[in-house]
Amino acid sequence: MLKNAILFAIGSVAFAMLAPQLFTRGVAPHAHSATLASSARPQAPAAAQVATVTEESAGSGEAVLHPNAHGQYVTEVLIKGQPVPMMVDTGASFVSLSWQTATRLGLSPDSPGRRYKMTTANGEIIASGATVPDVSFQGIYMKDVEAIIAPPDVVTPDLLGTSFIKRLVSVEQRDGMLILHQ
Repeated sequence: MLKNAILFAIGSVAFAMLAPQLFTRGVAPHAHSATLASSARPQAPAAAQVATVTEESAGSGEAVLHPNAHGQYVTEVLIKGQPVPMMVDTGASFVSLSWQTATRLGLSPDSPGRRYKMTTANGEIIASGATVPDVSFQGIYMKDVEAIIAPPDVVTPDLLGTSFIKRLVSVEQRDGMLILHQ
């Protein structure tokens, strides 16, 4: 238990140090809210930095992630059978999807419409609660994962947050790798 708490703290500090680099791409600072710059588009991680998965890989219960050039753990997950590049973020309370990704996947906010006030690097936003029916990658598979969907005018990376991570048996960082066990 203490080991997990220490790993969580280390991951949170690392993310806090890297967050400004993540959120300066494609997000226009605004005094009252984070809004989409008209010419800004989120960039997907380079193919060499994202591990590719197939549905058949689900089932072994372990995923090993290597950091990208920025020290972030980015992987491609399958949501509803469709690939989605996501960054593992122990500082995010939920799996977080951009409006664009949620729309592409055919996901919509849950009824009657849970709302969450979220603090981002560029201010507060109101995100909608949703349930992702299935998430899988590298041998990890989960059903009915709590998530949030960002408003349409906010550029945000797709994050694999603690609503997913807390359902794992363990998360450890060893030899520069992040190892997830289901």
